[in-house]
Amino acid sequence: MPEKTRPTPGKTRRSWAFRIGLGFLSALVALALVEAVARLAFAPPVFRANLGYDPELGFSAHPGSVVEFTDERGKFSTRLNSLGLRGPELPPPGAPKPDGVRRLVFAGDSFLYAQAVRDEELVSRATVRELATRGIRADEYNLTCTDYSTAQELLLLRKYGPDLRPDAVVLLLYPGNDVANNCLELAGKTRGNDGDYLRPYLDTSGTEVRYLHPVRAFLRNRLRSFALLEKQLLAATGARGWRPIQEGDLDLDESNNAALRQHEPGDDWDIAWQRTEGLLRVFRDEVRALGARFLVVVIPQRNQVQREAYNRPLYDPELAGGLDWNLPEKRLQAFFAREGIDALLLLEVLRAALLSDPGALYAPDFHLTGRAHVLAAQRIAAWAAGDASDELVSASFTQPVDLVSPERCPAFVDLASAPRFECLSEGWFPWRADWFGQGAGVAMGARSVILLRNCGGDLLVRGSLPRKALGLPWTLELALDGRALAQSFPIPSPGPFEIRVRAEELPPEGAPLAEVALLVRETASAEGNRRAPWTLVVHQVGFQCAGEASR
Repeated sequence: MPEKTRPTPGKTRRSWAFRIGLGFLSALVALALVEAVARLAFAPPVFRANLGYDPELGFSAHPGSVVEFTDERGKFSTRLNSLGLRGPELPPPGAPKPDGVRRLVFAGDSFLYAQAVRDEELVSRATVRELATRGIRADEYNLTCTDYSTAQELLLLRKYGPDLRPDAVVLLLYPGNDVANNCLELAGKTRGNDGDYLRPYLDTSGTEVRYLHPVRAFLRNRLRSFALLEKQLLAATGARGWRPIQEGDLDLDESNNAALRQHEPGDDWDIAWQRTEGLLRVFRDEVRALGARFLVVVIPQRNQVQREAYNRPLYDPELAGGLDWNLPEKRLQAFFAREGIDALLLLEVLRAALLSDPGALYAPDFHLTGRAHVLAAQRIAAWAAGDASDELVSASFTQPVDLVSPERCPAFVDLASAPRFECLSEGWFPWRADWFGQGAGVAMGARSVILLRNCGGDLLVRGSLPRKALGLPWTLELALDGRALAQSFPIPSPGPFEIRVRAEELPPEGAPLAEVALLVRETASAEGNRRAPWTLVVHQVGFQCAGEASR
């Protein structure tokens, strides 16, 4: 038999190198094919409700999508433009600016996205209208998306600002969450900011871009196949480290009101403020480089403007512990003065408006109402027109307006005619103009509390049970200032109901302000022990004082 020849070591090494190279090349080809299929067959994944993934901005609204809302005047809708922005279509690149027309560019987050505000009342549209009354022609464009940070708004300005060539840029700043959204160290540590997983963060110079998960962001920005896989992992393995937001150590009060507290130097919130101030400097410089004027409009938290039923505990000195209702404005006022930045602080504007007219300034979603947008627009227009007589910044600050003092709090509220959110404490759902044909009102949770002036009359509750409710019969129980009333009230079938508790059946002594708690109970339905999908809707509730028996 012929003797077998053994491969030489050099040939063996070349053979293995060839196999490894071939395997690596095959893997690259397979990855390229997978990526090609992903791009041809699948749209970019949607990581957040109504917002699509954007490799440059983190996320953005869907172009042309319709936003629907309901206020006390009824239903209305707004349509986003072809770029997913609220407001008019942006002019094509290179398009000439109209002669004699000032161009205003507004930048902001959900307060400019403003789903609760009708088009004609939106701050940008209202500003143009106010300027027209002064004989000044202007057009307006909005660079906005819900949950955007100052950094994302700056990236939007860089993307569209040179083509827009604005005469003025108005930045809406909401310290209540913008400060946290600007700080990578606080990513995932504040509630309601689920965009932290995707958003790009900038340093104080506005040059370095960072992400909460940089490796994932690198792959996501380049490979749609990875982005699609990541979306599935977020849904399937969230409990094992892939969930978008890791809840921090902050409780609900701290995460909502941390901007109202002093923080030690070097604390994450102190870093967040420094990062925000740095971004505002960059914003100013880049707006000036565009040849435009710059105005920052500072929007206060609802807690800063008005004292209501739901936030009453925050005003207890023992519970509030260090909350300063004017702190963001004080800090920003000093910063703007040092940096030479024009600013409109809305805090005292809104407080003064409430004192003269208690009409709502905040919508059910805690954003500004159309009324507040118009108030801001009047002052922005004065600034744009160069009216130095209109003061933008108050020299001093007052305190939140008390809407639930014994003198201002109503004894009886008609929730069918208008939402009275200042009276509603915990346990309520949003107000609707119509609940399944039953009319306007506010839906209850399992336990809902309302604050009313106690005038010593009968206690009356009018409401309805939607026909979709299961688990009949239902029972409504009432409590006054923490003391349950002995009687419970069955609601045997869907439809309207009225409950009256005579004054003599109520506890004899009571505080001037009464906390009325409504507790709803249900039983098992014929289909089994199922949770009812809809609860009671309250249309009217309160005490019938002397002379109000006809109500």
